[in-house]
Amino acid sequence: MRNRSMSERSGAYEKAISYALRLLGFRMRTEKELRDRLIQKGYHPEAEQVINRLKELGYLDDQAYVESYVRSRAKPAGRSRLKYELSQKKGIAKDIVEDTLDLHYTNEQELAAAIQLSGKLWALAQKNSFRKTGELRGYELTSFKKIASKLLARGFSYETVSMALRKIRSQLIEDEI
Repeated sequence: MRNRSMSERSGAYEKAISYALRLLGFRMRTEKELRDRLIQKGYHPEAEQVINRLKELGYLDDQAYVESYVRSRAKPAGRSRLKYELSQKKGIAKDIVEDTLDLHYTNEQELAAAIQLSGKLWALAQKNSFRKTGELRGYELTSFKKIASKLLARGFSYETVSMALRKIRSQLIEDEI
């Protein structure tokens, strides 16, 4: 196997950084995602150098990625689900995830997301119940159990789920009065 000359290495670095910038032009990426894509494309020797340079330039920032991910997430999720997705799937360091979530996804925001989602799930359960029976019945225990299961599966804590369901239940009682 032949050693690459200095110009060949420099050319490979330029191609690698150009490829990385093109990827970042489509959407933000984590260091791990970008490293994996560079290695997959055959830029293994240049990957770390490219990543370090892009971090210096401010084009690659895992903390900014976490902030953007939490703000723009289409489906509401609990803290534990977000922690899992960001640290396990996206490869972001757990301390960055924890610190950023503490700053940008407070318990109040998580509760508000759980209440909003449980309200949507409750409305859907009532619509399905009406479709099956032809009548609107009061809130059913089974519907609340199903909603709780769905919220827990989305990573909301048991405490958050119970507070959200209490809030929905109290709103339903107020609407009946």
